[in-house]
Amino acid sequence: MNSFEMKGTERQKEAILHKDGPLLVLAGPGAGKTFVITRRVQALIEQWKVDPANILVITFTNAAADEMRQRFSTLCPGRGEDVRFGTFHSVFFYILRNAYGFRAEQILREGKRREIFRDILASISYEVQDPTEFFMTLTNGIGRAKEYLAFDGRFGPDGKERVPNIKEFHVSGCPDSVFRTFFEQYQARMREENLVDFDDMCVLCYELLKERPDILAHWQERFRYLLVDEMQDTNRLQYETLRMLAGKYRNLMMVGDDDQSIYHFRGACPEIMLGFQKEFPDGKIITLDYNFRSVPDIIAASQRLIAHNTKRYPKDIKAARKPDDENAERVREKIEGSNPVSIFTFEDQGQERAFLLKEIQRLHEQGIPYREMAVLYRTNVLASPITESMMRADIPYQVRDTYPRLYDHWITRDVFTYVKLANQYRLDGTMRRAMFLQIMNRPKRYIRRDVLTSQDVTFEDLMERSAAYSYMHTYLRDMERDLAMLGGDRNREAMTPYAAVHYIANMIGYKAYLEEQARERGLETEAYTDVLNELLEAAKPFETFGEWNDHIEALRQAAEAEKKRSQQQKQESVSLMTFHGAKGLEYQAVFVIDAVEGVTPYVKSETEDELEEERRMFYVAITRAKDRLYLLWPQKRYGKKQKKSRYLDETVDYAARLTAGRKIVHQTFGEGTILAVEGDKIRLAFAAPKKELSLSIKFCMENELLQFP
Repeated sequence: MNSFEMKGTERQKEAILHKDGPLLVLAGPGAGKTFVITRRVQALIEQWKVDPANILVITFTNAAADEMRQRFSTLCPGRGEDVRFGTFHSVFFYILRNAYGFRAEQILREGKRREIFRDILASISYEVQDPTEFFMTLTNGIGRAKEYLAFDGRFGPDGKERVPNIKEFHVSGCPDSVFRTFFEQYQARMREENLVDFDDMCVLCYELLKERPDILAHWQERFRYLLVDEMQDTNRLQYETLRMLAGKYRNLMMVGDDDQSIYHFRGACPEIMLGFQKEFPDGKIITLDYNFRSVPDIIAASQRLIAHNTKRYPKDIKAARKPDDENAERVREKIEGSNPVSIFTFEDQGQERAFLLKEIQRLHEQGIPYREMAVLYRTNVLASPITESMMRADIPYQVRDTYPRLYDHWITRDVFTYVKLANQYRLDGTMRRAMFLQIMNRPKRYIRRDVLTSQDVTFEDLMERSAAYSYMHTYLRDMERDLAMLGGDRNREAMTPYAAVHYIANMIGYKAYLEEQARERGLETEAYTDVLNELLEAAKPFETFGEWNDHIEALRQAAEAEKKRSQQQKQESVSLMTFHGAKGLEYQAVFVIDAVEGVTPYVKSETEDELEEERRMFYVAITRAKDRLYLLWPQKRYGKKQKKSRYLDETVDYAARLTAGRKIVHQTFGEGTILAVEGDKIRLAFAAPKKELSLSIKFCMENELLQFP
């Protein structure tokens, strides 16, 4: 077994050579977990003579399973098909197929799911502004509900088994009554057509193994060794099914990082890993204590940050890369004038984006490929202004998450429909019925559809047809006045784009309507109002809607061209993505933008558990960086003053950076040099105007007066 003993760190070798019994491997960013998993499979077969057919390796994506299988096949040529590699869903379906004779064509496809959702939506009276967004909410909610009904809902506060009820389940983004209707009709349709979705596979497999000891015994014999990757993303139902499978031989190896558990909204349960010692008192815990990805400064920053979480395994992670290794030196030469971890403060988002574009171009000119740079943000609403800026600067990019493009968003469509109606009204007082219908009750005006009897409508006709509903007259007169204000008349020009969006949002009451819609759906109001704010910002440079429309059309053409670019060209692009989307990836230079309170941590994160998950998200974001990490925050967003994210101060050790000779930038006095640090005082020399100052370190840091270029 010398070949195994000669490779890997001591902790990696310990995990690889582990044979029997429960094992938890804590594998942080860049720890080499795939190396450990594939090598342990090899060791089980070659060292411990385990039958490959008795080994099951579970990952979270098909791509990860394929990569794992290929890497193992390289280690053990000809044995890749003997070991079963698969996702939770594929393994559970494999068991169900053998028990019930399920066929692949019974698995619900995404297109069919959308068809069922559309049919249900058409059968109920419920307004949906964005079906895609709403259907995603339903999909996640249905998955969580099935887990709840199958497992979590079985036990009441007294610990006694009870019958769970869908009425007790709540989904953010959808009223309870609407969700229950969808859930019940969706389930009925699935039964009718003899279909199962991915969540059914988990539920049915759990119930099968729980209720049929003979079938459970068969699979326990078949899979005597189980290795599970990304354990922090496992939900309770998946874990309980795994626990049953491993119940006889107890050879369960769980690999993951409790510090990277960021999918609570999908049911991920980090408590599973944290409860390992209670569940398996005789189990072994091994921490892979080297990070092979990042330079020491980035690792130290990430460890400072995550140490503020209390519900975690403490870890002492060291850098495998040395500060003076060949690659670090090469990168340092290329990225002149920047520290491995840098925080930059900007007056507003415009300055932040200008710096972002300039720095990306500078890094590229110094030899860093675009593909080795990433821009990360907390929510995908921030993607639209960044992509627009990238297009203008002619920087190739790719968006790795699905996100609502600003000009395709339903909120934008509503605003532009107001403007189009205003223009139609200005011409001859006649408006298209479809457009009028779209926004007549946004905000609520209680205008009835049955008063719109033709394809073209006028306010005179509407007043006449609503004679029996006199309460509508005030709303109609107000709406007519608002359209006249927006579109102008012979004596007054039409509003500029910025003025029009501002008027629609605040004078007509569209912003209040969005806030009400968000509350009704159990969402944070920012989920909608941030889109409106981005639209306001986007409108500022244009004098007329004609100019803005020309700009939007140019952006659409550029976006279409970007879609058609070859895969090879896309691989040479800067990656734009959310913190969630960045998990598992790595780049030489990473930019985290809009690092302010209310964005990260998100505005509605209030409980300690929520704040800890938000911190884990930030941890995932910054640990994507190999060589350079840029943390950017604007002092104003949408004209409102912002507070720096608490995670920035938790990340950077300011005291360690205050050393004599170091260059700094003072918010008032500009560029300077540190002459000496004396207790809480710092002596600084400034060139223009030439002067020396002694300042309080605490005061400077608390008031964001100093930056480190």
